[in-house]
Amino acid sequence: MHVAEQHALITQKGKQTFLKPLVGESLLDESRCWKDGVALRPGVSYVLANGSQLAFGTEGQALTIQFDEGAGSNPLMEMMMKGMIANSSQEVKKAMGGGL
Repeated sequence: MHVAEQHALITQKGKQTFLKPLVGESLLDESRCWKDGVALRPGVSYVLANGSQLAFGTEGQALTIQFDEGAGSNPLMEMMMKGMIANSSQEVKKAMGGGL
């Protein structure tokens, strides 16, 4: 396994957990980081979910990340749902209780 000393950064913002590969100078460089089998770009933050498969250095040796997901609502998701409901038919608005 070829893992750099500081290969990636895992942070939590609000109720979401993010992984940001630190290896590589530009978006076109290989970060040697994978999430669920997909190569990640250096310097880009990716949302992690409970059960995400992460690999560093060598794709074939994945680790499963497990954590308690934050309870409660996600403000971004609520905003998106409200926007979709506002532009929907009266039937959908009624079914959704007039909004969120």
